[in-house]
Amino acid sequence: MDLGKAPAGHADPVFDAADLTRHTVVFGSTGSGKTGLVVDLVEEMVGAGVSVVAIDPKGDLARLLLGPLGQEVPTNLIAPGSRAGDAISLLSTLSSPPDPDDVEGFTQALGDVARGVLSLTGAKGGPMDPPQLLVTGVLDAAWRAGEPIGLHDLVVRLVDPPFPRIGAFPVDTVMPRADRMKLAIELNGWLASPQLAGFAEGRPLDPDEWVARPSLTVVYLAHLDDTLRSLAAGMVLSRVATWSRRQPGSERPRLGVVLDEAWGYCPPAPRDPVTKRPLMQLAKQGRSVGVALVSATQNPVDLDYALLSNAATWFVGRLATPQDREKVSDGASAQARQWLADLPKRTFLVRRSGREELLVTRNCRTPLGGPLTLADLPRREAGAAMAPRPAAPAEPTIALSPTPPASDLPARWLDPSVAFTPRWSAIVSPRAVDRRTDGATVWEPALLCRLKLKFDEGRTVVAEREELRLSFPIGSGWVEPAEGADDDLSRDGDGVYAPLEGVAKKDRDRLARDVIEEVLRGETEQQWVHDGCKLRSTTGEGEEAFRARVRAVLEDKAADAVAKLEGKVRKEVERLEAKRAKVEASLTQKKADRDSRMATEVVGAGETLLGLLFGRKRSLTPLASRRGATMKADAALDRAEQDLKDLEREIYDKEAELADEIEALRNEQLRRIDEIRRVEVGLEREDIDVVDWTVVWIPVSRPV
Repeated sequence: MDLGKAPAGHADPVFDAADLTRHTVVFGSTGSGKTGLVVDLVEEMVGAGVSVVAIDPKGDLARLLLGPLGQEVPTNLIAPGSRAGDAISLLSTLSSPPDPDDVEGFTQALGDVARGVLSLTGAKGGPMDPPQLLVTGVLDAAWRAGEPIGLHDLVVRLVDPPFPRIGAFPVDTVMPRADRMKLAIELNGWLASPQLAGFAEGRPLDPDEWVARPSLTVVYLAHLDDTLRSLAAGMVLSRVATWSRRQPGSERPRLGVVLDEAWGYCPPAPRDPVTKRPLMQLAKQGRSVGVALVSATQNPVDLDYALLSNAATWFVGRLATPQDREKVSDGASAQARQWLADLPKRTFLVRRSGREELLVTRNCRTPLGGPLTLADLPRREAGAAMAPRPAAPAEPTIALSPTPPASDLPARWLDPSVAFTPRWSAIVSPRAVDRRTDGATVWEPALLCRLKLKFDEGRTVVAEREELRLSFPIGSGWVEPAEGADDDLSRDGDGVYAPLEGVAKKDRDRLARDVIEEVLRGETEQQWVHDGCKLRSTTGEGEEAFRARVRAVLEDKAADAVAKLEGKVRKEVERLEAKRAKVEASLTQKKADRDSRMATEVVGAGETLLGLLFGRKRSLTPLASRRGATMKADAALDRAEQDLKDLEREIYDKEAELADEIEALRNEQLRRIDEIRRVEVGLEREDIDVVDWTVVWIPVSRPV
């Protein structure tokens, strides 16, 4: 498959159509060239005889309907709820059940359709939740009876279902009639919506039509809100998953299912949108019947790990942060990690089957230029379906001039020595012609636009930068040349020149609108935000600098919290210190009293002993009394000493507790540094200024 060339010094990656059935994921931040690679893949699949259904939430893939794919193929445009596309009924899934003998497929289709319907209401859609049990029961009864059922019939039957029980319990026990009526009223509101009514118009959705011969089907969803977009994608994927279950085995791809901007289709658990189950079925079982799944998104965390693990080929383009790159480099070599750290635009690391290669994508045959709106979509005749694409008219022979045509714009020349190197070959090669017999270089005109972009959020300017866009041939759309393209341009060139058209002032006004629209939709700048600290990164402030600023604020918050805590605990410690001072004073007094009584006891004992020795009659009662007084003084002293020890232990514990609480407070505050999140800051039209225009003469004659 011709997706492009390897950079200089790298072997050309070999990517066969058969590789697709082992599934593919594409990662790349805004501006990486991810959409261009997806378009390349679609073009190559159709060219290899593989039918493709492309689910297009933004409108970028709809441009495939405008440009040649190298051969005439039938095309189909599905724009649910709109008359812009072919008349295809997505809600035909309600009245077109799978084969009841396929028990697993029948059960899965019931669940998919029920969850899709319930997604309109926000009701819980788990298999054991009453709303899904009710909807599934109504559908099951109709499907098994062979009755066609539309959304209108479903709404009516929810209130009074055609069965008395759900499992062992009466219907009213599982879901009271008032709750059933509430659910039906919510669905009836959607039923009355003109946009949803358009989901039911036309012939049934039938993948057999797509694979009868190589074809391209675009499911355009950019005009829908999130709820209807999810429903439409879920209905299409569910029908493809059901269809795939009855297909024979195939080693070659028969149908490519392409999802652009797939971040909401198959998110990690516990999120479970209506698109996830059919996608997981296709990822696990589709390869055996020739279904190739291509999922493109900005970051691997957008997709469930089970989907990633079933993708044998990863295309990894430029990613926004080191953390993003780390997520896709598990098991990668040191060389691959180095490549990921500095990937230019339109260059991808290809990881598959233990191999790691670089790919510079080719120019798309489809003219790119930003998402299409409903008004931009190619008109379809009423009743038309799978119309063959008209063949591109042959280009007329053009007269060449020995001098460059006059223009009011400055002119520059692309150095012929770099025109066919990896930096420029993706732009130049599609227009390449054979070297003339006289050796003269053939020059064709391109238009270079220099723009100034200002990304701001409120009053904060996040970033300002200049960017280049090149239109070659002039008027065919805009591409961003490789970084440093200015350095490859000189002031003159010899050879023969094609005519210069479409650069007059009135043309530039239109082209300016086109390039601004393309940049408006395609360019974002990342900003770092910490909601708790109410901080946003400013112009030129990277993640590490912003993280340091957040840490300083959190340190200050921690210091304030510690100061309050210390003040509170310090009062308690001061109270204990005052109490200790009193206990120490009491202890001193009790010690003196004990010493005094002990001295008195010793003196009294001596007098009594002398009296006994010299025959004087002495009573022992005073001695015993003094002994008792001394013992009481000793006991009082012991208690005072214990009280002092207990108090000192309490003071120590308070101080240790304070130290622990201070540490916990600081850790709690500093852990909040992980609350830093990245947001994408977009542009508004007034944020984009066209600075200047330059005619760039491109040498298209191949080097000898």
